[in-house]
Amino acid sequence: MKALKLCCLSICLLLSMLKAEAQKDADQYVLGQIGWTFSLPPDFTILSSADMDRVSSRGKKAVEKIIGQKVDVSATKVLVSAKKDNLNYFNCTVTAFDPTKEGNWSTANAEVKKIVYDAFKKEMPSNSIDSVTTKTIIDGVPFDKFTVTIVVRAARLTSILYSRLHRGYNLGITTTYADPRVGRDFEYMMEHSKFKKD
Repeated sequence: MKALKLCCLSICLLLSMLKAEAQKDADQYVLGQIGWTFSLPPDFTILSSADMDRVSSRGKKAVEKIIGQKVDVSATKVLVSAKKDNLNYFNCTVTAFDPTKEGNWSTANAEVKKIVYDAFKKEMPSNSIDSVTTKTIIDGVPFDKFTVTIVVRAARLTSILYSRLHRGYNLGITTTYADPRVGRDFEYMMEHSKFKKD
C-alpha cells in the first residue's frame, strides 16, 4: 500500500502540475515548510488556482487510467507549480511520510520508480523510453534523482524527479521539459537554490 501511495504521488508529479503555494521575495521564491529558496527559470510563471485545479483534475484522471484504479492524492500538498508551456513545467510537493508506519523510504522510493517507468511504457508503448537514477547534492542536501527520457519521433521529453525524505515529508521536486535550454535553466535553478540548514 505504501508503494502504491508513493506511486500515485510520483506519477502525478511526472504527468501533471497541481496547486501552488509559494512566497515570492524579489526574484526568489521561498518555501518555508521545507526551507527551500529558488529562482524560477526565465519565462516561467506560477500557475493560478483555477489553472492548477484544471491540470490537477486531468493529471488525476491520467493516473487512474494508467494504473486502472481510483487514486487519492489528498494527502499531497503542492507547494509550488509553474510552467512555460504545456511541455515545460515544474512543481514541488510534500506528502507526510512516517517510517514507523510507512516502512523504509528508500525501498518504497525504488518501487515507485519502477512503477513510474512501467506506467510510461504502458501509456506510450511505441516510443523509446529510458530512465536512470543518480544521487545529487543540492546545497549540501542529498537527493535521489530519477530521470525519464521519452523520445517521440524527433522530439525528446525529459522528466526529472528529485526526491528525499525531508523534515518528515516525502519531498518531490519535478521538472519536465522538451526544450534543452529549459533543461539547462532547471539544472541551474537546482544547483543555485538554497536549503535552510536545521
